[in-house]
Amino acid sequence: MCRARRFAMGGFLSLLLGVGALAEPATPPAKDAFTLLQNFPGPAEGAQDIAADVLANGALIVYDGEKIHVERTMETDQYRILPGDYPGDPGFVATSKDGTTALVGAGATGELWLLDTANRDEPGELVGLLDHTYAGEFLSNDLVIVDRAIPAEGEGGSAFLVSELGIVDLSVLSSGNSAGLYTKVVQKSEDGSAWAGLAVYEDTVYAGDGATGEIRSFPLDSVLAAWNSGMPREWEDGTRLGTFNAGGPQAVSGQGTLLIGGMDLESGESSVQFVDTEGKLGGEVAIPQNDLWPVYDAVYNPVTSRILITATSFNTEPVQVKAYLSDKPYEEFVQPRRTLWDILVNIFRRIGGLVLIILSFFLLL
Repeated sequence: MCRARRFAMGGFLSLLLGVGALAEPATPPAKDAFTLLQNFPGPAEGAQDIAADVLANGALIVYDGEKIHVERTMETDQYRILPGDYPGDPGFVATSKDGTTALVGAGATGELWLLDTANRDEPGELVGLLDHTYAGEFLSNDLVIVDRAIPAEGEGGSAFLVSELGIVDLSVLSSGNSAGLYTKVVQKSEDGSAWAGLAVYEDTVYAGDGATGEIRSFPLDSVLAAWNSGMPREWEDGTRLGTFNAGGPQAVSGQGTLLIGGMDLESGESSVQFVDTEGKLGGEVAIPQNDLWPVYDAVYNPVTSRILITATSFNTEPVQVKAYLSDKPYEEFVQPRRTLWDILVNIFRRIGGLVLIILSFFLLL
């Protein structure tokens, strides 16, 4: 093979290898690409976990079961405690679309506190009771979708064997009437569990079944139609993405990668799985904790594009929570998704440039 042909073939192979090496959007960072946050708040005395989210300025907000901690400035790992007491079971923290408010849910005990995140000198307001809520996401500045467990009928009556999705309407608070505060919008299966997260991406709601690990998606307009009509959808009405960790979709990246925490129901091992919105698993992250056997959960910061992973060890006394922040914005770990047309156009563009190089080479002979 002559020198020019070797050059052309090498360039073409490099081109194909370069195309083949494109990372999928659900590609996770390496487990050593995270740094431990030394000052991250742990559970209050008697609490079994924490709940966290991100404010509009990129600062973390953490509920420990007694107090609410807010990061002084994003990515400083320094926190101030907000006024007031918030005793309960850390269920969820959700921040509004405009960044002015946060809704904090006390899980099993059901307290819902509304905080003015712009005025951090005023305590939060108790706005209602909604027991066994362990996930919540704002759909608008007034509407919050939550995953709620309800007591099963019959012997035992476990509050974690039947679950539903519902919408909390904060706009009714201005009228002083809390009767319409909560409306069920999706009835899960009879063996469903509310130990599963929620994620909202563009015009779709993603929810999980903590008893099976199944994840389904629901068009947002369908969810809002169920809220308006008072006629909830069935779990099977959603589009099935697949079966993953039992913690469900706890966050979603700016590129639409679902971050799924909790444990694998077959192996009992925990990780944060990275799954695209079509249900393709790109990989997972589990940060070693020696013999603590933690359960991993995830928070995505839309301001910094960094991922926060918490590792909760329930086999310690007291319960131990460690938090790890990704060293780089998540989007730097992956490349944008390319369609087949984009790839073909790029190939022909490079081939065209390669042909010009080869012609120039022969002209110089």
